[in-house]
Amino acid sequence: MFNRLTVRQKEILTGLCGLTLLLGLFAGSKIPVDIEQLPFIGMHLAEKQQQSFDRKMKNAFYTQPGTGLRLAIPGAKYFPVQFNSRGFRGPELDDPLDPDVIHIGYMGSSLTLDRFSTPDENSWPALTTQYLGQAFPGCQFTYQNAGIPGANSRKLVAMYKEVISGFKPDIVVVMTDDRKATLKELASQSGVRAGPEDALDFTRDELLSQYKQDLPHLLDTIKKSDAIPVLLSFSQVIRENQSSEEQNRLVQRGGLSRLPFMSVEKFLRSARWYNEINQEVAAAKTVTYIDWHGAVPGTRQNFLDLRHFKSRGSARLAEVLAEKMKNSPLFTKELVSRFGCAK
Repeated sequence: MFNRLTVRQKEILTGLCGLTLLLGLFAGSKIPVDIEQLPFIGMHLAEKQQQSFDRKMKNAFYTQPGTGLRLAIPGAKYFPVQFNSRGFRGPELDDPLDPDVIHIGYMGSSLTLDRFSTPDENSWPALTTQYLGQAFPGCQFTYQNAGIPGANSRKLVAMYKEVISGFKPDIVVVMTDDRKATLKELASQSGVRAGPEDALDFTRDELLSQYKQDLPHLLDTIKKSDAIPVLLSFSQVIRENQSSEEQNRLVQRGGLSRLPFMSVEKFLRSARWYNEINQEVAAAKTVTYIDWHGAVPGTRQNFLDLRHFKSRGSARLAEVLAEKMKNSPLFTKELVSRFGCAK
């Protein structure tokens, strides 16, 4: 029957079969597509994936009355991530807490939640906790991953006070930056949200004014609860040490598709400015600072999209963090002073 069709009919039939197969792959895939990947799959599929993403967000998170915090629903599932009875990604905690176990809280956005690394044991917070146990073999560690998609530094202050401090973490690892949301806000104020490329001009103070207030407040809040804060740098797949050809290739594959008003140069400059503030504030507050991004190359083997890790990148990050914490005189001194097992 296929041989009786005209050439044009065969072309149409082949196209329809290909589209049906593609839709089936995305609909049935166990690998979720992040919104920063949407430009790769076409506008129609992008809308379908966005609708699916919105439904999963609604089913997994709620807004806390009074604070306006977005929090995970205890026991809910978000893509492959299963939240525990406290609304965190991680093992269930003893109640009351075991005083002989060192409890680590991981705070941040979707980068911390690390939902693309599955099962839970393969996420970088879980692996970092495991490697710290190997680095300090006399100690027993457990963790709670409190990463929330879209969380910024101001929300993290409220979240720590309202939620995370409740399980009395001994160590709090923070990876945060407000860059994406702030850049979009500045672009909206300038009327260039839709582009074109390099349309947005901004100063260091315009980008960082709020962050420079929120970050010290967050670290002070953690320290006042008698926990040890550890501040991490952040990064993305696009790096300054890449050739212009490689940077452009990553951009063309959707790396900056959600920020059409940005150039690669300004995007990299903004990352550098945030990490400079991270380092300055950590030094001023006498907080352990871990600069990791140089040790986790910006490649498609490590990153799924612009910012989120693949399992390989998560594993490498965890190795680097545990090693650097073990070799940090400040972190080791604080750990030993509080826990005899670390001696």
